[in-house]
Amino acid sequence: MASEFCPSCGTPRTGSFRFCRKCQFDFDSTEPLASSTPAQPVAPSVSPPAPPAHQLQTPPQAGPSQMAASGRALDIASVVVAGAGALILLGAFLPWITVTAPLVGTISRNGLDGGGDGLIAVVAGLALGAIGLSAIAAGGSTTHRVAAVVLGAVAVGLAILDYGNVQDRIRSLDTSIQTLGSVGTGLYAVGLGGLVAMVASVRMKRAKKAPQVSSA
Repeated sequence: MASEFCPSCGTPRTGSFRFCRKCQFDFDSTEPLASSTPAQPVAPSVSPPAPPAHQLQTPPQAGPSQMAASGRALDIASVVVAGAGALILLGAFLPWITVTAPLVGTISRNGLDGGGDGLIAVVAGLALGAIGLSAIAAGGSTTHRVAAVVLGAVAVGLAILDYGNVQDRIRSLDTSIQTLGSVGTGLYAVGLGGLVAMVASVRMKRAKKAPQVSSA
């Protein structure tokens, strides 16, 4: 007796038809067609449960160097310190004393012409520039601020000391040309650069440390 249901797809057999009306299975055959295997049910996809709130970890914040690379806010005070160092360095090469004499013209001497004081100004200017650039790149620190204050004070003290020396030289000139002597712009640049470095160093921003993230 023929089977009442198709062994391949389970569809009821219609009358005495040889072939299944759904999957064309031959009822006279002993094996189901390979291509007529019923589709397996697909299990519904289930999303994994969200982890508890206490297990969520806050991603670590970027370090100072990464902040700089990603557009960290520029520390204006550090830029000013670097600029003050450049001003002091420039002042060492500008005239520290200028004298204009009849028939001779204008005679000027810069800080390096005198020897040691000009070299001190060069070193202070270069050091302040390096401090400012370092603070811009990695953030300021207590060491940056203290060093900037000390170097700025050195530049200011040097300018005050040499200002007095220049005035003494002018007074030692002949009375007819004393009024033609003057302190050069280099000394003013050194003193101003030192003063600006001292003030700006107080405003330098500290580098922010990335917060420690608990693994719990």
